[in-house]
Amino acid sequence: FRSVPLSMLPRMVAWWPLDETLTATTFKDFAGANDALIQPAPLDVPGIIQAYPAGKVAGACWFLVSPGHGRAPNATSLNFGNGSFSLDCWFQAFGQMNTRYMAIVDKYDAINNWGYWVGINQGNLELRLGGTVGGAITYNGGTVPGPNAGWVFIGVAVDRAASQVRFQINSTVTTVP
Repeated sequence: FRSVPLSMLPRMVAWWPLDETLTATTFKDFAGANDALIQPAPLDVPGIIQAYPAGKVAGACWFLVSPGHGRAPNATSLNFGNGSFSLDCWFQAFGQMNTRYMAIVDKYDAINNWGYWVGINQGNLELRLGGTVGGAITYNGGTVPGPNAGWVFIGVAVDRAASQVRFQINSTVTTVP
């Protein structure tokens, strides 16, 4: 998959494969300059983050508990403002999803009400968008298959011009106004 030329995806601003080696301290961004610091680092911190060689596409990284994450820099290319954007990933759940809050991408600032958050909230795919009068708007994209489902494809596309959000969970697409 890494052999796909980035020229095929000219508007991509970031691409983190998350298949680094166990001694890595950053997740490499192959589309831009937004390498993410692995926290806590290095990648093989026992009980927090573990790299596994068998991902859906190539390698994979599993965050075993909430402290483990990658922190990308605050960059203009990742701050979409009022523009349209999309993101996708392969996700594999473990443990109790219906009682957990699992961020996939978190660029949301609750104090200033701006940015975006995509994640799993009690088993449901959610998008939170800031920058609206009266607080953030949360969109529900449906139930994400649980731990026995294997790898699940998740996609979210925000189309500001059409005032809609499209969610994809595997082959199921849901559009919400």
